Amino acid sequence: MSDELYDIYFAGNLLDGSDPSSVKLHLQTQFKLSESALERLFSGQRVAIKRGVNRETATRYRERFSQAGALVQIVACDPPDLALEPDTATPPQPAPQPTRRTASLQLAPPGTPVDEMSQPVAQEPPNIDHLRLVTDDNWTLEDCAPPPLPQPLPDIDSLELEPIPPRPPRQDKEFD
Repeated sequence: MSDELYDIYFAGNLLDGSDPSSVKLHLQTQFKLSESALERLFSGQRVAIKRGVNRETATRYRERFSQAGALVQIVACDPPDLALEPDTATPPQPAPQPTRRTASLQLAPPGTPVDEMSQPVAQEPPNIDHLRLVTDDNWTLEDCAPPPLPQPLPDIDSLELEPIPPRPPRQDKEFD
């Protein structure tokens, strides 16, 4: 498919024989990354480099990272969420409910304090698959860069102004 989109991820994997410090330096200069952005890139966690790009762009990113000595992972994007695009022809389908584990419940004898339960209740972590860190499809690592620091004003306390000499009176010439 020519209109298939891809996400590009980097997890810190390097090509065999690549020097980590030279790879970091090469990526920092090639993508103009700040120190903090470079640290996030090599944090050991999978970092999204670019989302929703075409095959050509994904291939260019793979080549640029490969030239630096790093490996990226290119993953086909999920199809767009149909719930976000209103469709008047078909009624909206209810969202699938997450599967839940069934647990057997037992009642304690009357008068038993709640904190004396014999078995802790296991809680299932919430489903956060629908959450996204960034909402814009054109997100890049440059978006993580901190804002530029304000430049300090120069110290001019030691400077003094010299008095300006008075000007001679102006003489207007009349034209006949």
